[in-house]
Amino acid sequence: MLPQFTFTKTDYRPSRIFWWVILLLLGVAWLGIIGLDRDAMWYDEIYSYIYAGGEQYGPIGAGEVLTRVVGQLQHEKNPPGYYLLLHYWLEAAGSSAVAGRMLSLLFGMLSVAMTYRLGRDYAAVVGIRSAALVGLSAAVAVGASAYYIYYLHELRVYTLIVACAAFEVWAYLKLVERQNAGLNRRDAESAEEDGERQGRFTIEAQRTQRNTEEDRRGRDAGLNRQVAKKREGWGLQAAFVVVSGASLYLHYQLVFVFAVIGLYHLLTVRMTRQWWRVALLIGAAGGLFLPWVWTVMTFSEGNTINAVVSMSAAKILPSLLLTFSNNSVALLGLVVVFAAYKHLRQYRAILLLAAFGVVGTLAANAVYPFINQIRYIMFLWPLLAVVVGLGVERLSRTGIAPVVVLGIWLAAGLWTVAANDFSGYLYGIIPSWREFRATLEQQAQAGDVVAYHAGNYDWIRSLELDHYLYGLPLTHQMMEYIPGKPENDEYTTQVRAFLADKTNVWVAVSHIDPPNFRLEAFQRALADEGFVDCYTALDDESVTLNLQTRLPESVSAMPLRFGEGIGMQLVELVRANGLGQVTVVLGSVKADEVPNDQYSVAVHVVDAAGNLVAQADYGLPNAGRACTRTLLNVPTGAYSLRVAVYNWQTGERLLGVDPLTGEASDRLTAATFDVQ
Repeated sequence: MLPQFTFTKTDYRPSRIFWWVILLLLGVAWLGIIGLDRDAMWYDEIYSYIYAGGEQYGPIGAGEVLTRVVGQLQHEKNPPGYYLLLHYWLEAAGSSAVAGRMLSLLFGMLSVAMTYRLGRDYAAVVGIRSAALVGLSAAVAVGASAYYIYYLHELRVYTLIVACAAFEVWAYLKLVERQNAGLNRRDAESAEEDGERQGRFTIEAQRTQRNTEEDRRGRDAGLNRQVAKKREGWGLQAAFVVVSGASLYLHYQLVFVFAVIGLYHLLTVRMTRQWWRVALLIGAAGGLFLPWVWTVMTFSEGNTINAVVSMSAAKILPSLLLTFSNNSVALLGLVVVFAAYKHLRQYRAILLLAAFGVVGTLAANAVYPFINQIRYIMFLWPLLAVVVGLGVERLSRTGIAPVVVLGIWLAAGLWTVAANDFSGYLYGIIPSWREFRATLEQQAQAGDVVAYHAGNYDWIRSLELDHYLYGLPLTHQMMEYIPGKPENDEYTTQVRAFLADKTNVWVAVSHIDPPNFRLEAFQRALADEGFVDCYTALDDESVTLNLQTRLPESVSAMPLRFGEGIGMQLVELVRANGLGQVTVVLGSVKADEVPNDQYSVAVHVVDAAGNLVAQADYGLPNAGRACTRTLLNVPTGAYSLRVAVYNWQTGERLLGVDPLTGEASDRLTAATFDVQ
């Protein structure tokens, strides 16, 4: 049986704690905003855009969103609610990643506010005088959760899950509160003595002697309160049904919220007329989900969950405690003990709902192992947060100031976010895809090929690579998608066939994914096909990007020839970056009879009047085939690039010939270009 709740008049005027809640919300907003454009979109976020029709995957209509979601039911069987909501949000706010992530931030703030309301109202119902403190503490437990902060800028559904879970539990407890208030009044009436009844009659007689105008005003006021309460009751019931039913279309873990509420209602609430009314509301909300259940059963294909990547109960519980508490498990244990000790009956509702949620998900995972990340049980955050709020309030009665407990919780959350690279803990390092694209956009040229090695995570990187190279005049290939096994050089042979018609290949190697045999085999095939390493265009913690170019074996095949055995060619177009730097990449072929360490290469930038504007010199590589990159600072204007080869000891230049133009000079023109 539930504790006998009674209605208490609550003062809703802004209090000091209320302004702390506003400050908390501003802090949550700031933490979310600074992360909106911090990372590139990763695999899951890109799929959100694919379903919703964002960026290059749209524009599409709402019907196409449903079609795309139903079309992937052989995989995750995701419901369509979040993607439809994101679709309309992108239409209104814009299709950029920042705009899309703003939806998560919005509901992240609503989640914190709703958790405050849940904690405050529940505390008021169970007779706690400092109900606002409970609400504030619950809001801090969610808003200062490092795990939750990450999802403020994740283009996924998880902040919406927390918001819906908090609202559904709050609405349900309000509905049950009305029932208990009615029971309390009826119990009190049945327990009154005859003398008390007589006393009431006397009071009534005295009331009839009051001014008739006061009676009329009192009756009108009472009638207005009854009408307002009735309207509020219908509105609350309708909101509970609509939000609960619609939330089931956001993510399947919200089914657990629904199940926890239903189980609690069945096992602990007294069966009365109001009990049946609430039960019918729960049933009506569940009925709204039946169309999607039918869709899943009709269009999906059976597939099994890989239990190897799923978490066992022995891993789930520690991970849940660590992530929810910002690694402060001892502090979490302290506040939970104070919330439960000697108050099990008083706080029974929220404690049971939280316990049912934890036990229920563990039981479901034992049957169908679906939990491989704690995010799949984030609906527990509001329930656990209210338990924290109750514990903080009880600790305050022992003389421990709430600011101490909440300050530790907040500091732990901020430290975890700032110092521990929490996103790396969650999913590993997200590749620097935006820098990757910008590098290729600046330095690659039409017809180049990008070959990406991602080890066993090719299924993730392939989608990300497709997304971020969209629109560039390049082709790209995952090394893992070239067929062939390591035995008998089968894979190497297939790579050589792939490289047969390629000139420039950008080789990208992931630093965050474990390599396999394909990387070494691909590099060996590059060498066999006459490719040489030119330069490293990008090298950070996530990826290395190198340009490999194919050079002919003989000097006679080179476009610029010097002396009796030196050939030069421009590997890529001459381009200037925004800093006024011009990149020149030259490939060289040297015959065996040419002495080593005798010649140097001069790279000259000449204006229209023939004046030398910039120059770079380097030693001719001793390797038979090589590639060299130079950088020159060049002002705005139109220029020609000229190349010379000279004996560095005497300064004597070799005669050069360009067979294509017929130019013969000791300084040949390799290209013309503009710097703007």
